[in-house]
Amino acid sequence: GYDGFPFEDGMLHPDEPDDVELLKEIPHVKGITVNTVHGNVESINNVVEQYDPDVETMEGAAFFYCCMRSKLPCLQIRAISNIVEKRNKDNWQIEPALDNLSRAIGKFIKEVSLSIQGEV
Repeated sequence: GYDGFPFEDGMLHPDEPDDVELLKEIPHVKGITVNTVHGNVESINNVVEQYDPDVETMEGAAFFYCCMRSKLPCLQIRAISNIVEKRNKDNWQIEPALDNLSRAIGKFIKEVSLSIQGEV
């Protein structure tokens, strides 16, 4: 894969902050960024075979790329509403995913606020 900054063997590996307690509580995953919905078995199998991702997003790599090029610290906290499967919106769990994301963001903001207050 492409190996020019900020890529390493075609992948983006942003430095993970080691001082964020919340990151110890939530799973770390390998993601891919796609420009299409993988809603049929053949395309799902092709992606899994080629990349073996845990999650797929539509903007994750662009975010990491911009931050890394600008030398800005970054991380993504994602809410998972559905698994990649033959398209079936009845299985999507959007509300619980948003609730989980809201709780995680609340913890993160509190942690960062306390950290900033401690530095003043």
